Amino acid sequence: MLEVLIADDSDMVRERLKDLIAEIDGTEVVGEATNGPDTVELIGHLEPDVLILDIRMPVGNGIDALKAIKREISDPIVIMLTAYAYPQYRQRCLEAGAAYFFDKTTEFERVMDVLEHLCRQRDGSPDQPLSESHERASRADFCKRSDTCKRSDTCRNAISGESRKERR
Repeated sequence: MLEVLIADDSDMVRERLKDLIAEIDGTEVVGEATNGPDTVELIGHLEPDVLILDIRMPVGNGIDALKAIKREISDPIVIMLTAYAYPQYRQRCLEAGAAYFFDKTTEFERVMDVLEHLCRQRDGSPDQPLSESHERASRADFCKRSDTCKRSDTCRNAISGESRKERR
């Protein structure tokens, strides 16, 4: 099971993500956060495989939460999903360790493409490359080829078939 934590201050966005994720076999939303500090705390307790993270939230922000998570806690696959998809934010997030960066207003469903891709990898199904627009929206070297994710430590751990808690 691919465990997902959603961190976004919008109830509507969280509900929509939960609905879409529920349609993907092999995924489970294990928690929700509405601000940066709660996100960092939940990552430490829940140890999800994937974090879907907004940049702008009340009390702390997603970039600071991302840095804290990558530096101090764990190494989930982080998907930034924001309405503030400016190039400088994209660069800061990818440099801080995010695997993907998507614009909420135009690329919302790309998150589902990524989750489906990770589930196929985990299940050992024949992999299909992610779409060209996905490749442009993600880190340049992360999923250029269908087998790239298998070589990424973060991704390899997420698709190994065991949760982060089981690996400890």
